[in-house]
Amino acid sequence: MDRGDLIADRYRLVEQIGRGGMGVVWLATDTTLRRPVALKIGVSAGEPVAGARLAHPNVIAAYDLVKTDDGRDCLVMEYLPSRSLRQLREDDGPLPPREAAAIGTQIAAALAHLHDLNMTHRDVTPANVLVTADRTAKLTDFGIATWASDTQVEDPKTGGGTPGFQAPEVVRGNRATAAADVFSLGMTIRYAVEGHPAPEAALGVLLAKLTDSDPDARPTAETAGQRFEALAKSPVRRRWRLVAAGVVVLALVGALVAWLTIRDDAPPVTAAPAPAHESIMGDPRTADPCSLTYANALSSYGVVETSHDYGNFNRCDALVYLTKERRDHVDVSVEFAIDEQDEATPVQQVGAVGIQRPPAEDDGCTRILLLPGYQVVIDADLTGTGKVDLCGMAEAITSSALVSLNSGRIARRTLDAGSLAGENACALLDAPVVTAALGPGPLNQVRSFGDWECQWSFTDRSGVAKVVFDRTIAENFAASGSTPIRVGRFDARVLPQGRSDTDCEVAIVYRSYVEDTKPRVDELVLVDVEDSEKQPEQLCEPARRLADTVAQRLSR
Repeated sequence: MDRGDLIADRYRLVEQIGRGGMGVVWLATDTTLRRPVALKIGVSAGEPVAGARLAHPNVIAAYDLVKTDDGRDCLVMEYLPSRSLRQLREDDGPLPPREAAAIGTQIAAALAHLHDLNMTHRDVTPANVLVTADRTAKLTDFGIATWASDTQVEDPKTGGGTPGFQAPEVVRGNRATAAADVFSLGMTIRYAVEGHPAPEAALGVLLAKLTDSDPDARPTAETAGQRFEALAKSPVRRRWRLVAAGVVVLALVGALVAWLTIRDDAPPVTAAPAPAHESIMGDPRTADPCSLTYANALSSYGVVETSHDYGNFNRCDALVYLTKERRDHVDVSVEFAIDEQDEATPVQQVGAVGIQRPPAEDDGCTRILLLPGYQVVIDADLTGTGKVDLCGMAEAITSSALVSLNSGRIARRTLDAGSLAGENACALLDAPVVTAALGPGPLNQVRSFGDWECQWSFTDRSGVAKVVFDRTIAENFAASGSTPIRVGRFDARVLPQGRSDTDCEVAIVYRSYVEDTKPRVDELVLVDVEDSEKQPEQLCEPARRLADTVAQRLSR
């Protein structure tokens, strides 16, 4: 399509103004009525029907459905000179709370109208809220909207809306209801005000009600609209500030006062200042990575098994078996990190969380979620030759993680008192021990999340020593041609080329355990020496010397 083209002998294209859902949106001129219109080329099957039934002042009107010369459906809509709420927030910064409440009033009214028609929008986001210069707000993009009878279970790959704005029950694969739209409205208004230097406490309480994890606890869209309207018209109240490392932020106040209850007629409640967003991670050793994923979000791809006992203690794995024979599977892992941000990859901000989407590979797809000081790395890795949408799987878990992260909470876990998780990898070696085994030279120490991995690297030559905690089955090393040894009081195995082609690794079996009916799991301390200038066999002796020190320092 080009500027000046005539669609259906009536609508002349002026300029492309954006994309909505599945289609490209053009500004056009209706040559019959001589008025500007918006043309969405390439619409979904139900969108024209949905738009035509929604006559409401806060919904973009649908005028006509025509076809392009090449047979594509083209929806003719009301043209509204405006910016999306997302663009408004990006251009002008956080909105004043009462201004955001006024927008919330209008979009809540639009949703109440939809819900009266037994319809759900399913993708209420800042990108789908259009705002004019005089702050008239209208809801648009009904590409995935449905009537309640149309959809019983969401498809996490395509049907759940936009990551970060979906209700938790939708992320889990359940049906989107009116309550899910209300949740998305709350997240949308929260996004609009986030970072304002003086957010209203009462607005935070209302947003907490809208984004309650329990759908039954959320108000209806009509009630939400009434509360937004009251806040928009209320006089300026006493305000409070949240300070995080010298920067004033909202820090998801709604989620942090979610336990507060208010009556419909109750006066505004002044919330206590919330801790900064950095506190979401809390104690790294008790943060539960498995709380950020829902197995049901991947159930449409195959049989899903969640593993709490694989790899280091900073990760959780969902194994998705693609066939009944289980020959091919995808490991979708959620891993906490402190140094995984990809400086070359753009960042999409969703609430308080940044998302990076590095280019996909043939057998893997990665998403990196950015928090202050931390990252959450989501990897979908294929084992086998099956064909599967790896990035769709990574996005499904990204959506579930964003719900928890933007609520301001990561669930806690309790690790067994006898676990290796109580050890500190960086305390098991030190610079004098490393240089005694590998030779003199200046060293740089790098710690990992939870101090469950630590490395020492020479700054003037090649050579790296690592201590890595791991959970797997020790017999796997026997199958790899390793040599059994005894290190202090521990059984161990030596494996040249254990982690790469230029290393030697000693795997110390710290302890073994069995949970429920699962196979035995071994907690291992991997002592690894890598040097690209030497043969792997030359590195095994220094690796064994370092392993001796590690075994002596383990507190068990």
